[in-house]
Amino acid sequence: MKNFFCFLLIAGTTIITGCQNPLNGIDKVQTHIENVDSLKDENILKAEEYKETSESNNAAAKDNSKNSYTGEAEKDKSKEKTSVNGSTDLNDDNKVKEVISVTAYYRDSDGLLIPVTRNIKKEEGVAKAAIRSMIDNEVNREVLKPLGLVPVLPEGTEVLGINIVDGIAIIDLNNKVLDYKTEQDERNIFSAIVYTLTEFKTINGVQFLINGYEKKELKYSGNISNIMTRDNTLINSDRLNADSKTMKFDVYLYKYLENKHEYLLPISMEYIGVTKDLLPVQIVRTLAKEPKDPKLYTQMPENVELIGSKVDDKVLTLDFSKEIKNYGGNSREEGLLKQILYTMKQIKGVEKVEILIEGEKDDLPEGTDISSALRIPDGINRVSE
Repeated sequence: MKNFFCFLLIAGTTIITGCQNPLNGIDKVQTHIENVDSLKDENILKAEEYKETSESNNAAAKDNSKNSYTGEAEKDKSKEKTSVNGSTDLNDDNKVKEVISVTAYYRDSDGLLIPVTRNIKKEEGVAKAAIRSMIDNEVNREVLKPLGLVPVLPEGTEVLGINIVDGIAIIDLNNKVLDYKTEQDERNIFSAIVYTLTEFKTINGVQFLINGYEKKELKYSGNISNIMTRDNTLINSDRLNADSKTMKFDVYLYKYLENKHEYLLPISMEYIGVTKDLLPVQIVRTLAKEPKDPKLYTQMPENVELIGSKVDDKVLTLDFSKEIKNYGGNSREEGLLKQILYTMKQIKGVEKVEILIEGEKDDLPEGTDISSALRIPDGINRVSE
């Protein structure tokens, strides 16, 4: 009887639900729930992927924005260069930005100061970096050795600070800069610093401090208590300080080192009775004479005279006598022009030099075109490292 009632209940339920098994609905609900959970998990994963991608894109956008601002956008890896040993080098553009070109003064084996324009590691203070390149240490010695030169500042010298005020560089050095043994060392140290700093267009003079204090007298005859400029400081001379009663100027002569390096270097001269108007005439006369030091030489032919000179709109016009053509060889012609340009650079306000021969524009014997004014170069004895 009990079984009969169960049969009637199941039969009635089947008729009401359209002949479907009621358990099938439960399976569908369960499947739907599982699908929803699966979809939910999938959406969560996609959301996390989107978040990571978004963050990555945002970071990349920031990097690109930063690179765009600084002008240092990362180069494609395929454009990177590979060195001889197989390691990847930095891109040339980045290398250029990591160094800066400066002109600093170094010493040769005879104790003469020689200016060299070279690339050094870029620092926030370029003037300080230039002076640091002159300090005697292992790194600087190794860099200068192939050039036949050595650092001029004593080992242990430190630049405590450089402050430029109204064209005057106030440089503070520690007392190690005074650790020298000879009078020539004394002259070279302070001449080299003055000439190196005044290579910068923003610096006209130098005021020295030692550990924050002024130093009046040095070990020998040098005096650094006053502002030192190229007008009152001698270089490659037997004294440091110029006589106030004389006209001081530099002539640029050549020296050959180790049978492979030809350098131009300034030699200070002092004359009495020479005015600024007559300075170009006296310079040419000095360049045309054989130097007293047998290791130095000039490319200026003997007996050359300067007929006249004038400065107009930053152009110095030099009118030479015909003897200026009395030489032979292309290298000597190039050397002659360099001597003229670098020596005349010291005349205030001059940026270009126009050369005339007997009042006329003419070509030099080896064909160099001097029909237009020649610009005075920024660097000197430029080397690549």
